[in-house]
Amino acid sequence: MHYYGNVESVLTQTQVLNAKRFLPFQLFCFNFGSTHGIHHFVVGEPFYIRQLTAADAHKVMRENGVLFNDLDTFARANRYENVTPNRASATAA
Repeated sequence: MHYYGNVESVLTQTQVLNAKRFLPFQLFCFNFGSTHGIHHFVVGEPFYIRQLTAADAHKVMRENGVLFNDLDTFARANRYENVTPNRASATAA
């Protein structure tokens, strides 16, 4: 998921959608919602390698403030404003 407003860096450009409730959707798109954000940090990495590195990458991304499962983004028109990072990150599964 991309943010389209108030983006200051690659850390605030994307989020990770990896909650268990998204699993049925992830099955149809090769886990894209969970791993696409990795592409913004390691551009040349193909999707199948991202699957192998996702656990470690997610740990580093979370430590550096990338949001996880921020569904309130729809109410904010995909803007990265008025975000409470701890709340959005806490909803990760």
